[in-house]
Amino acid sequence: MSIAENSSSFLAFPRDRAFIYISAIPKSASSLLWLLVSALQEPDGRANPYRLRGLFPAPYEPLTPDIMRLFPFGGTYKSHAPADTLTIQTLRQLACPYIISTRHPADFIPALFCHCKADLGKSTSSPGFVRLLGEIPKSVFEGPIEAAMSHLINNGALDGILTWILNWLEFRDPEMSTVLRYEDLIDDFELSINGLSNFLLGRTIDADTMTYLIRVTKEVYEAGQAKSRSQYHEGWTGGTGIWRRYFSKQNIRDYNKVIERHIKRYDTNQTVLSVYPDLPISDV
Repeated sequence: MSIAENSSSFLAFPRDRAFIYISAIPKSASSLLWLLVSALQEPDGRANPYRLRGLFPAPYEPLTPDIMRLFPFGGTYKSHAPADTLTIQTLRQLACPYIISTRHPADFIPALFCHCKADLGKSTSSPGFVRLLGEIPKSVFEGPIEAAMSHLINNGALDGILTWILNWLEFRDPEMSTVLRYEDLIDDFELSINGLSNFLLGRTIDADTMTYLIRVTKEVYEAGQAKSRSQYHEGWTGGTGIWRRYFSKQNIRDYNKVIERHIKRYDTNQTVLSVYPDLPISDV
């Protein structure tokens, strides 16, 4: 399912006052998406730093109505909040458009590992992170890659992110929200961005704005690719299909067992499969 399909019946929101929320899987280019959406929201097609305020370091906590105190003139905000009752009620109360940014769970695992390894696991200690993805001991980031992947696959992180995706897809308001896959943003940038513009503004964007957004995205990705090899043992994790470089054959078997168990546990998991029909993976 692409954002172009998901935004076929769009709503156009008032750009001068709009508050836009992005709920994103970690490591799904959500910081970049934050900039891109802000640019779509502004009359000059350029991101406005004054309407991009954040509430870190609590990105995994539910969304609450008091977020609007930071956005008296509208703006764009992103976090990794779960689709729990408080978050969904807040979005209904705000009546704001929102974007659900996902990433294939198999690619999420090595991307999460490399991100957390960069700060020796410090980002895994917040209560919200632990509720979502489980405990991740610092020793995980100091041992072999195969063992690290095994821990993240089998001890909560994979189950947690599958549940995150499932809940957002199940409880989102289809009139007020759209789903953007990381893979679509990478593989067909212009189609994805025009899909967002159609959803938010009711039109595709002009050539000047598109050129600007492509340049910004290129700069972000070049900066990512230039990061230290010590952080990315098997290569930069900003692409698609990166699990092929990080997963051993045993990791693949363990991953598919977790996927199978999750699908059996939740009757509604066909919802996730509709977004990621390639959710099970193969080493062939």
